[in-house]
Amino acid sequence: MEVLGMCKKNNIFIAATLLTAISSPSLAQTKLEPTGFLAEATTLVGYDDNILRTSEEYEKSDAFIQLKPELSLTGLYGKHKFVGEYEGLYSLYSDHSEVNYNDHRLDLRGIFDHSYNLNTVISAGYIRQHEEPWDTDRIFNDFTEFTIFDRYYGDFKVDYGREDSQGRLTFAYRNTTTDFRNNDQDYRDRIENRYTGRFYYRIGATTRIVTEAIYTTADYDEVTDEFERDNDNIVVRTGLAWDITNLISGEVKVGYQKRDYDLEQAIDSDGLSYEAELKWLPSTYTTWKLKARRLTLDSSLEDTGGFLRSLYSLELDHSFTDYTKLYGMVRYTDDELLTSTGREDNGYAATLSLKHSLNRLIEVGIAATYENRDSNIDAAIFTSRTIKATFKLTLD
Repeated sequence: MEVLGMCKKNNIFIAATLLTAISSPSLAQTKLEPTGFLAEATTLVGYDDNILRTSEEYEKSDAFIQLKPELSLTGLYGKHKFVGEYEGLYSLYSDHSEVNYNDHRLDLRGIFDHSYNLNTVISAGYIRQHEEPWDTDRIFNDFTEFTIFDRYYGDFKVDYGREDSQGRLTFAYRNTTTDFRNNDQDYRDRIENRYTGRFYYRIGATTRIVTEAIYTTADYDEVTDEFERDNDNIVVRTGLAWDITNLISGEVKVGYQKRDYDLEQAIDSDGLSYEAELKWLPSTYTTWKLKARRLTLDSSLEDTGGFLRSLYSLELDHSFTDYTKLYGMVRYTDDELLTSTGREDNGYAATLSLKHSLNRLIEVGIAATYENRDSNIDAAIFTSRTIKATFKLTLD
């Protein structure tokens, strides 16, 4: 817990650095000028036929209401920008109050424009969030509520070069402390340090080569009689990035990854790694997004190291008019647990929503989602269907 406290202090120090930068002599001659305040509140009313994504015999269905406030304040200090953001999600269920939750995200960010080629971003924040069963390999049949965790984080990123430069170099560091609050998940409490280096080199008017290396260390809290999960993860990839105005943009990277656990009993993993994010605009009214990733994740199960996940998704944004918009998404995931059980999961999801703006401040909508996880372990199989009606109010 001493290490946990030190990490929280580090994140507080990063936030203090932002305030120090504001009052530094180099900026003393410039006043902080507010450039915008945005407040949004969305109310969602819906029905979920399998709240915790459990197998059929454990399913709980219920109606719910959610409130999602979002606040954003931006100010300028010379060429530098400072942003504060808050986002909440408060969920209340009609019959099963034990699954109620409230999520919070607070982020403070400073964007420093030092020169034409050099800029940095420093941020610190706090997240309190419920964990969606879909996001992990956890089987929720023995749980009666969502898993809740607190996360403190600090980020530092420096960019040398601009989008139109021949070369561009990025270095980023991220520190996170994660603390689980319920469902006996203390063995997942951890401190992570992630270092990222990325280099872009332009080979054409719209094409760049991109090379990146990511190194992550995970230091888990020691819990008596629990599996020790400390590990190092290395990812090295290279590929191409495109930015063809009003047509296609994005990156495709392929390479190698290796996750190495300190504990000999844990199963290490290595092999192919890839990441692709492409955006295609066939018209001014339509946008397609394609994503693909292969990565290793730490398992949420006891006595288990990690699992391999391959994820593919396709999204559609289409505007029928300036006021009426359609969104659609389909997703497929393939999970392979690195255990002697040989468990493999295949996940499918689809979402369709329609939103209509009554005026500049008010938006209404409806959305439906279908999720299914198939597995060679019967207890991991689930199906869920959700429908929501939304009302959004914007004040700026």
